[in-house]
Order: sequence, then C-alpha cells, then structure tokens
Amino acid sequence: RIAERAEEAEWLRGVAVRLTSRLAHGWAAWLEHCEQCGMARRALAGFSRGAERRGLNSWRGYVDELAARRELLRVAAVRFSSKLDDAWAAWIDFVSERELMQRAAAPMRAVGLKRALNCWAATVEERLERLDRVASFRRNVLDGMR
Repeated sequence: RIAERAEEAEWLRGVAVRLTSRLAHGWAAWLEHCEQCGMARRALAGFSRGAERRGLNSWRGYVDELAARRELLRVAAVRFSSKLDDAWAAWIDFVSERELMQRAAAPMRAVGLKRALNCWAATVEERLERLDRVASFRRNVLDGMR
C-alpha cells in the first residue's frame, strides 16, 4: 500500500510539473502578446497623431529654451549683483578712509584759522572781564554815593 501511494504521489508531482510548466509558458506567451500589442498601439498612435506629437515636441523645445534663457539670466544677475556688491563695498571703504584722513589732516590745514579763533576767543574773554570790572566799579561807586 505504501508503494502504491508513493507511485501515486510521484505521478501527481509529474502532472503538477507539466501543468505548471505549460501554465508558465502560456502566461509568458500571453505577456509577450500584450507587450507587442502595446508597442503596436503606440506605433500606430504615433502615425495617426503626428501633428499633435510635432506640436508637443515643439512646445517642449520652447519650454526647454525658455528655461535655459532664464538660467542664463539668473547666472548673469548673480554675477552682476556680486560685482555690484564688491564695488559698493569698495566705495564705502574709500569714503570712510577719506573721512578719516580729512579728520586727521584738518588740524594741520587750519593752523592759522585755529590761531585766529583762539585769539578772538581770548579777546572776547578779556573784553567780558573788562565789562565785568566796569560794572562792578559802577556798582561800588553808586553804592558808595548813597
């Protein structure tokens, strides 16, 4: 009885292998057929819709060209702005350095003016002192007369 069952199991295994191999071959053939049909459909669609395809391709070309131009403009703007930034920074450095030099040189240039202003200030101070003395003398004289 065990031998019969072993033979039966072997026979079933063989049938299963044949069925699965036939199914596998059939499935592969079906997939190949579907793939060929899809390729043929796409080829036919290309022939029947040639004008649409050409229009789409020209539009894609226009979009690609526009994107390339925008990128060139962006690169040029970055280069220009960086050079402009460098020039602006150099100008600011120049102006601040010039202001520092003018402040440092101002006393040397205006030595005569400085002397004149100091002399005038001294004269004004002397004049104010004299006026104060005269005013105090008047007060003393007027207070003494009363």
